[in-house]
This record gives sequence, structure tokens and C-alpha cells, in this order.
Amino acid sequence: MIRCETITIATGALGAGTAISTAPLSGEILSIRLPGTALNGAGSTADFTFTRQNDGGTVLAVSNVNAPWQYQPREVVHTVAGGTTVYGLSATNVMTHGVPIDDYLVCVVAQGGSATSTDCFVYYEDARR
Repeated sequence: MIRCETITIATGALGAGTAISTAPLSGEILSIRLPGTALNGAGSTADFTFTRQNDGGTVLAVSNVNAPWQYQPREVVHTVAGGTTVYGLSATNVMTHGVPIDDYLVCVVAQGGSATSTDCFVYYEDARR
């Protein structure tokens, strides 16, 4: 079942802030969306990093973005030798599922507009069906 977790992001006077999901997510993160004209004058300078709380694994990291935006994060694909592969039109090893999580999701924003708040929506496939 696909669920949506709302994470409220608040920034201080310097445009930075940290937010965390209200509960641990269990499953695969499929999409992260920031609607509208969020973060009060951030322009195209806002940086967002979404990580798992316990292991610090990166789910999504984007720089110099402006709302609205939506990304579908995917895991990096590796070869059997451990090297990262390249995505191409004829590639057969493209990951089609989301980034696994069984943890709280943490969002850190930098240069995000001063003293403002907005909601970010995280869509994930719940493993606890």
C-alpha cells in the first residue's frame, strides 16, 4: 500500500532547518514532493538532503532547487565487481523500485529562505501491508 508522510520543514533566520518524519517509515520511498512556492524567497538556492536517521544513508540530495519540485529517488546500481554502472538507453540494470527505509526520515535544508515553514510530502510503499 502506498502511503504519504507529511514532513513540516521550518527554517530559521539563516534559511536552514532540520525536520524529521513523525514516525518511522518501513518500505521503499518512491517519491518526495515539495509543492507550491515554498520557503519564502529561497529562489533557486535551496539545498535539501533526506537521510535515514540511524545509518545516515542518503535517500535524496538536491542542490539549488526551487519549489515546486518532485523527485523519485532510486538506489545506485552496481556491477557484480562493485563498480557503479552507467544508465543508458539500452541498459538492462535500471532500478525501478525506491530507496529502502526502516527508520525515521530526516530532512536538512540549507539556503531555504528565512523564517518560514512548508510541508513536504513523502510517498512510500509500506512494507507492513
